[in-house]
Amino acid sequence: ENAEELVHLADGSYRQKIESLFIRYQQTTNGGWSGNLPNGTILSFGSTNQSRQDWTGQGTFRWMVDLLQDRNGNLVQYFYIHDGQQIYPSEIRYGLHASQSSGFFSVQFNYSANRPDPFVDCRPRFACTNRLLLQNVTVYLGSRRIREWQFGYATNAPVSLLSSVAQFGDDRSQTNASAQVNVDYLPPTQFGYTPFAFTNQPTVQTIYFNSQELGFSFDGEGSGGRAEFVDINHDGLPDILINSDQTWRSLIN
Repeated sequence: ENAEELVHLADGSYRQKIESLFIRYQQTTNGGWSGNLPNGTILSFGSTNQSRQDWTGQGTFRWMVDLLQDRNGNLVQYFYIHDGQQIYPSEIRYGLHASQSSGFFSVQFNYSANRPDPFVDCRPRFACTNRLLLQNVTVYLGSRRIREWQFGYATNAPVSLLSSVAQFGDDRSQTNASAQVNVDYLPPTQFGYTPFAFTNQPTVQTIYFNSQELGFSFDGEGSGGRAEFVDINHDGLPDILINSDQTWRSLIN
């Protein structure tokens, strides 16, 4: 919930430093966490290796929710896959019950492994590479397909930008190249983007910080009045971009 800092309480449980849902968290013996809501709903986080983003031998960076159970025994289960040290949702099952057998809905996420713009995220304190690109989301009731959404991406941009979303029908509809609009799928929703272009392309020079450099500061004073925090090299860390005499310089963190 909002990635808030946890506060350790006298009874051994934890709460968020700034609360909104008033969840009480407990560490579990399987390396995960449980969360109890005031309405009786129980949440489970990272109860298996599949639902944790671990740094081998160093600990866990992220505990993903893997189960939700309300006071009536209704269950929602969450599943994940790992690739390049990154974690992605693979399936959500809902309509289950804790003590009674029942049919259930399944939301499945399918990815492409040939993302044209993979990037490395170092926020977990280790390098995890985002290589997968979401291609479609499909909803099933048992083995029957109910709906499918397919995603298109712009190919003329330096990063993957969502360009279209097409909704397909149930398992009587084609989802391959032979699918027909208004027969198998609705007209796709299209997305466009306004490009940003410099009037005069600035020169960006990467330098190493020299604390003895005269007239240099991080607050904009002595740097043309323009110093900004920007992730220049896409590693998840803030770098410093400074305008000095109409020349931009970057200080890599």
